[in-house]
Amino acid sequence: MYTTSTIPQSEHFPLKQEILNKAEQIIIESAKLTGNLNIHIINAIKENLRTINSYYSNKIESEGTHPIDIERAMKNQFSQDDKKKSMQQLSLVHIEVQKYLETTIVIGVCGLYQFIII
Repeated sequence: MYTTSTIPQSEHFPLKQEILNKAEQIIIESAKLTGNLNIHIINAIKENLRTINSYYSNKIESEGTHPIDIERAMKNQFSQDDKKKSMQQLSLVHIEVQKYLETTIVIGVCGLYQFIII
């Protein structure tokens, strides 16, 4: 099991308690927002965020694929241009990987720290 702290710190760079308290408050407030939403709304937000994440992943890794082209690819409406089609397919892969990770990775919380268990 591997864990990664959300807030890195070391003896050379200790975090002030004030910052830790603010981080904890953000986590609490975020949970309150999510807890009040209908599951259908949460799923719709996740779906949109997958497209957004794919767009930015493509943009970082290469030339990028416009969100409209990503949505077209999701409907199997690929471009006739080979390069653009390849980018659309890469976007779909990013989305599928994110879906896989959402169902595979467990996110644990221990006190103020959030970590990922693989």
